Amino acid sequence: MQNYLFGGWVLQYNMNDQISFGGELYAQGTTTTTRHPPEQDTGAYSLINVGGSYAFTDDVSFLLSLGHSMTGPKQWVGYVGIYYLLNTR
Repeated sequence: MQNYLFGGWVLQYNMNDQISFGGELYAQGTTTTTRHPPEQDTGAYSLINVGGSYAFTDDVSFLLSLGHSMTGPKQWVGYVGIYYLLNTR
């Protein structure tokens, strides 16, 4: 295992205090120096995602994201989640 670079950019539009939509470009460098067969390629890749969120309260939001690779292995990625902010007051 070795260190690798990763990063991304997000563009987000808040429709109101509860609903947000956005897009993300994300890239990750190669995660290993070991050579694998093409079907197990762990090389560098970049993704483009779109998603949104709905805030039930100031502390709880529903999240949704879906995207596809632009470079590297062809793959779809996505997630659905609940974001809960711990009260730090």
